[in-house]
Amino acid sequence: EAIVLAYYEDTQERVAQRARDRFCETGDAAERVRAVLRAQVDVVAPDRRLLAGLFRSVASPEDDLSVFSGRTERIRRAAIELYEEALVGSAGAALEPRFLEIVALALWALHLGTILYLVHDESARQERTRKLVEDTADLFAAALPALPFLAASFGEKLADVLADAGLTGRPRSS
Repeated sequence: EAIVLAYYEDTQERVAQRARDRFCETGDAAERVRAVLRAQVDVVAPDRRLLAGLFRSVASPEDDLSVFSGRTERIRRAAIELYEEALVGSAGAALEPRFLEIVALALWALHLGTILYLVHDESARQERTRKLVEDTADLFAAALPALPFLAASFGEKLADVLADAGLTGRPRSS
């Protein structure tokens, strides 16, 4: 478990460094999110076989290596905070902190799905996963200007739903 947790930490640090290098080049939130997604695929692609072996643990609620376990909380929080950092460019900066956390959490969930897809991607150089990342980033870029409106429309209710599920670090609003 200690070796796997060290692998998770190292992976998160390498993803963050690659993404932050790109953050220095652009303030555009969509490009910054794209940088995180690309970095994730680039860093873990060589470890697809290892990740396939770990998925039973990652998905098990009883396992200390689960993505929702207490032992992985710091790594999970660092990944979500990296998405928050990415969003602080352009339109993302207009989001209130509570909704910013929700969008970052949604991007982290996308990140988990992307890793699972990568593990199963047998295309050369995992080109299908890379295309999925690019297409998803394009969709996100198109939706980004609407996020402040969505936050105003139903952000508090969504924040409460996620808080009740224990998925955010913030208490319920009411």
